[in-house]
Amino acid sequence: MNSKSQVSGWIVFWLTNIFIIGLILVSIVHPKYKTSIPYDVSSMILAVLLLICIVIIQVVVGLSIKKLHKNVYWSVVLFAIGIISNWLYLIPAIWGMIINKQKADET
Repeated sequence: MNSKSQVSGWIVFWLTNIFIIGLILVSIVHPKYKTSIPYDVSSMILAVLLLICIVIIQVVVGLSIKKLHKNVYWSVVLFAIGIISNWLYLIPAIWGMIINKQKADET
């Protein structure tokens, strides 16, 4: 069962994924728009590498949210990703750290 901190993490996760898919769709629908699709090969390679990095980050975020209360490690990973990429991930990360700290104090 998901805790409230995990639910908040999943909400941010899916909103981010919807935003990423929306940007890709805009790039496909409006290929002449200067900021949506790179013009040369080097820009295209950079765009693909950036997309691969974003996908890897989202996979790690998904694992972090799923395993948020297994140990403190996943909260710290989500916190680091929140600082680096999407600040909204800081909410479930800090919330998860608080819950993990409370669990540790109880035992």
